[in-house]
Formats: sequence, C-alpha cells, structure tokens
Amino acid sequence: MAQHATLVDRQRSAHAAFLGVLRDQLDAASRALDEYEKVTSKAERTFGHAVVESKRAQAEGVAGGGGALAAVDAILGLRQALLTSERISQERYRTAVGVAAEKVRDAIDTVAEEALV
Repeated sequence: MAQHATLVDRQRSAHAAFLGVLRDQLDAASRALDEYEKVTSKAERTFGHAVVESKRAQAEGVAGGGGALAAVDAILGLRQALLTSERISQERYRTAVGVAAEKVRDAIDTVAEEALV
C-alpha cells in the first residue's frame, strides 16, 4: 500500500510539473502573439501615415510640376517595408511558439517516463 501511495504521489508531482510547463508555455505563446500584434499594428500605422504623407507631397509636387510616378514608387517602397516587417514579426512569433511547443513536448516525455517508473 505504501508503494502504491509513493507511485501516486510521484505521478501527481510529475503531473503538476507538466501543468506548470503548460501554463508557462501558454503564457509565452500569448506574449508572442501580443508582440506580433503590437509590431504589426505599429507597422500598419506607420505605413498609413507614410502613404498619406506621400500623397500630400505628390499633390504639392503636381502643383509644382512633380509626377505621380514618384509617389507610386514611394508607396510601393513603403508597402515593401510593411511586408518585410510582417515577415519578421511572423518569424519571431513562429520561433517563440516553436520554443514553447518544444518545452511542452519535453514535458510530455518527462511525464511519460515518470509514469513508467
């Protein structure tokens, strides 16, 4: 009976540790998503402001003899910068979630090994 109680306690301890890892990694994944959304939103706002500014500058340039082609080029460059920022944000998010997933897999392996002891 004492041996059974010891095994149950060991399994409960392993399970509690596993749940701790799950909570920690859920928090890590949530932080990664929050960072992704924050960076992406900032990049979108910056892009929007830059487009407005480019259109304003183009309108002033048209009055002074400037061209729409320069404005289009500027907006395309800004769009490329936005896409690059998005790609970087996605890579950071995937990396953070991948690390969290690996820690969860390790915790699952640990719990499974404890169950066999």
